[in-house]
Amino acid sequence: DADPYQLNFRFFPENTANGQYSLNLLFPYNGQLAFEKTNTIPNAALVPEEQTTWEIGTELGFFDGRLTLDATYFQNTTKNQFFEAPIPESTGFANRAINAGEIRNRGVEIALNATVLQQGDFTWNSNVNFSTAESEVLSLTEGVDRLLLASGFSSLQVQAVPGKEFQLFGVPWLRDSVSGRPIINPNNGLRQAGEPQTFGSVFPDFIMGWNNSFTWKGLTVGFTIDWNQGGNFRSSSVEELWVAGLTDETLDNRQGTFIDREGVLINEDGTFRENDIPIRSTQDWWQSLDDNSVAEATIFDATFVKLREAIISYRLPSSWFSGTPIRFVQVGFEGRNLALLYSTVPHIDPEASLFGSGADGFGVERASVPSTRSFGFNVQFGL
Repeated sequence: DADPYQLNFRFFPENTANGQYSLNLLFPYNGQLAFEKTNTIPNAALVPEEQTTWEIGTELGFFDGRLTLDATYFQNTTKNQFFEAPIPESTGFANRAINAGEIRNRGVEIALNATVLQQGDFTWNSNVNFSTAESEVLSLTEGVDRLLLASGFSSLQVQAVPGKEFQLFGVPWLRDSVSGRPIINPNNGLRQAGEPQTFGSVFPDFIMGWNNSFTWKGLTVGFTIDWNQGGNFRSSSVEELWVAGLTDETLDNRQGTFIDREGVLINEDGTFRENDIPIRSTQDWWQSLDDNSVAEATIFDATFVKLREAIISYRLPSSWFSGTPIRFVQVGFEGRNLALLYSTVPHIDPEASLFGSGADGFGVERASVPSTRSFGFNVQFGL
C-alpha cells in the first residue's frame, strides 16, 4: 500500500507567512488560522503495488566440500508502482500521484568458494561473488511515454523509458552527422550544445567481488576486491573542479590560446573541415563546460575496481589461557575502502551519489563528501 493520506487533498497548519523585508505574519492573525495545501495532486484511484517474484537455483559441492557453487536465477515483476510524477508548476502543484506501469528485474547471482591450497598449517580460501541484473521498464501509465525519476543539474535527468533500463538523459555536444565530431562555433572556437538525448543505462552491467583469506597457524591475512562494470555516471564535482582550474589537466597551455582539434567547422555547402578557430584562452575552454546545459563533458563510464577491505588477525596460543574459562583470544586490525585501483571518473569516488541509495540513486553526483578510508582494531574472546 501507499503511505496513508494519499487519496485526498491535505492541508497543513502554518504558524508564519513570509512578508517583504522580513515582515512576517504570525498565525493566528486577527483570530484567523492559516493552512498550506499539499504540493502533490492526490489520486483517489491509487491501487496497491503488486510484486511477483520467482527464482531457481542450485548448490553444488565437489572434492569433499573444497569447491562449492551456489547459483541462482531470479525474476521480480512489479506493477502499479507509486510515483509522484512532476507536472508544470503553472498548475499550482509540483507533482501528481500515479500508479506507473510495470518494471521487471531479472538476473543471475553466482557464488564460488574454494579451498585453493591446504597443506600443513597453511590454508588459502578464495571466494568469488558475481551478480548481474537487468531492470527493464515494461510499461508506464497511459499517456506517459517517459517518467522523470530524479533530476540533477545541467539539464540532467534519470528517466524511466519503456523497453529500457533507467536512462541517464541530458544534453550532448552538437555533432556532425557524418564524422560524429563536435561542431565548433566559428565565432569563438568553442563547442555548441546539441539536442537532449539518452546516454544509456545508469545501472552496472555486473558486480563482482573477490575475497581471499590466508591462514597459517594462528595468523590470518585477507583482502577483498570489488569490481563494478559499466553504467553511466555524471559528476558535477568534476565539472566544478575543471571550471575553477583546480586540477592538473587545466594547467596545459594555461598561458596561451589553443584550438580544439577534436572539433570540426561546417562549411556553407554542408561539408565540414578541420577546426582552425583558436579559443581566446584555456580558461575560456574550461569555463565553457559550466553553461548549465551541456552534460556530456562530465558523463563517464562508472566502471571501477576497489580494494574494499584488508584484514590481519592473530589468535593467541591457547596454552596462555589454560586453567581459565577463556578458550581463545584473537586480536585483529582491519581497513575498509582502502584504495581505488581503477576508475575512468577523475578526481572523485565513482560510488558517490546525489540522490542516495535506491534505483534512482545511480548515475548522478554533485558536491559529495569525499570518501574516506577507515581502520579498526578488534579483540575477540571465546569462552
